[in-house]
Amino acid sequence: MKILKYKLAVIFCIIFLAGCEKEYDSFITKITYYPTFEMAGSGKIVVIDPDVYTEPGVTATEDDNELEVTTSVDGLYQGHSGSAIGTDHDIYSFSYSAGNSDGYDGSVERTVIYVNTGDLVNSLEGYYKGTTTRTTGEAYSDIDVIIFKIADNKYGLSHAIGGWYSYGRVYGPDFTAKGTEITVNDMASNDFSFTSAYTDGWPNEFQVKTMTVDVGSKTISYHSEADFGGVWDIVLTQQ
Repeated sequence: MKILKYKLAVIFCIIFLAGCEKEYDSFITKITYYPTFEMAGSGKIVVIDPDVYTEPGVTATEDDNELEVTTSVDGLYQGHSGSAIGTDHDIYSFSYSAGNSDGYDGSVERTVIYVNTGDLVNSLEGYYKGTTTRTTGEAYSDIDVIIFKIADNKYGLSHAIGGWYSYGRVYGPDFTAKGTEITVNDMASNDFSFTSAYTDGWPNEFQVKTMTVDVGSKTISYHSEADFGGVWDIVLTQQ
């Protein structure tokens, strides 16, 4: 009787394990190859008008099989949105995305800075490298800043406080104090008027108070203040 029970137990285990094997097989998945990107050209390209931007291209593959790449382009300061660069002078964020056969997406990004270069006598336009210093002593440098023409004697400034939060402290684009418009009353005497700037992340107001243009050194210096007491001095060097 004991031998019979033992044999029945062994048979039951074999049947049970066979059933488990089938269930286990249902959990086995294939290997997923995420999209791999290869970007031609640099991750940041500066184009000076009248030069025209030419897309270097991006390819994506899944286990050596080429994938379709979708390109989306946003102008950070003048509102352009599309699949290619706009006509406005702006800093453009390019996003190249692709999805693999299992539905997993990936992307890479490129920045294209498209500007006109002014002579700082008749025009403030240009691509600048900025150094922004708060009165507390904390400073950041090598920040991309642009000034673009809106209308006669009126210009847009990309960073009212020189990108101190968004790029200096790396809080991200939502904390860029943008929206400042510069009205040139008299360039030679550094007589300018300014509108306020705001961030998407905070409700605070940032105001450029004064601006000085130095044609010889190709620099623009300006002083900005926030409604919560923050004070900054920014120096831009035209590139």
